[in-house]
Parts: sequence; C-alpha cells; structure tokens
Amino acid sequence: MRIVAGTLVALRLTGTGLTAAMAGIHAYLWSEGYGNLATIGELFLINAVVGGLLAVALLVTAVRLLSWVAALGALFTAGTLGALALSLTTGLFGFTESVDAPWVTTTLAVESAGTVALAAMAPMARLARATTARTAAPMGPAGGGAPTAASRAPGRGRPRP
Repeated sequence: MRIVAGTLVALRLTGTGLTAAMAGIHAYLWSEGYGNLATIGELFLINAVVGGLLAVALLVTAVRLLSWVAALGALFTAGTLGALALSLTTGLFGFTESVDAPWVTTTLAVESAGTVALAAMAPMARLARATTARTAAPMGPAGGGAPTAASRAPGRGRPRP
C-alpha cells in the first residue's frame, strides 16, 4: 500500500507540474504573438486556461475520482502534443511551426512527459482507491475479526463485561 501511495503522490506532483508547465508555455506564447494568429491564437488561450484548470484539479481531486481526471489530462496533453506534431509536419489551420522556433523542443519534452505521467497515474489512482477500500473494509464475520454491532444477531444486545 505504501509503495502505491508513494508512487501515486510522485505521479500526481509530476503530472500536475508538467500540466501547469504546458499551460504556462501556451499562455506565454499567446502573449508573445501567437495570440494574433487566426484560430491558433484562440486555441493557445484555451489550452492555457484548460491546462491551468486541469493542473489545479490534479492537485485537489480526491483519490476516488483521480483516475478520471488523470485520464482526461492524459488525453488533453496527448491531443496538444498531436496538434504540435501536425503543425510541425503538415500544418494546422494554415499555420506551420518550425522545430527551430523558441519553446518547440521544450514543449515537445513537457507534453511527451506529461502524457506518460498522466497515463500512468490513471491506473495507479484506481489501484490506490481499490487498495484503500480493501483496507478500510469493516471487520466482522465476513471480514474475519470480532463481530461488530451491525453483525450481531438481533436481540442479543451488548456483550457483558
């Protein structure tokens, strides 16, 4: 359980940091001129806002819902990475990016690592939730320990000291 919890914390912090970095890069580039590009400008702003919201959600979401937020984050980051790959190859909405442009290699690294970390976090959060649920199960006849008040036969009252 400790290994799962520790790994989940590491993935949560890594995924959050990379998602925030992706959002920050898009916000910075939007303010530095990409915001003036038709369609691309709006997409950069949307990416910055949604990425920021996802970063916050990754930090504050309870473990029982974290696998869904991590999966959504992985899909969003992979989609952003795919859009960058398209803009570097065939172009996207009439815009073609160059690998020599500022922040392109950093963005490729951040989005690739973010996709991997978030994709790994989704099943790890599910495993952590399942492990927590098993260890928190009530003890009683079915769970193997002393009977609980709920598992005693009706009319038997409290045990005498």
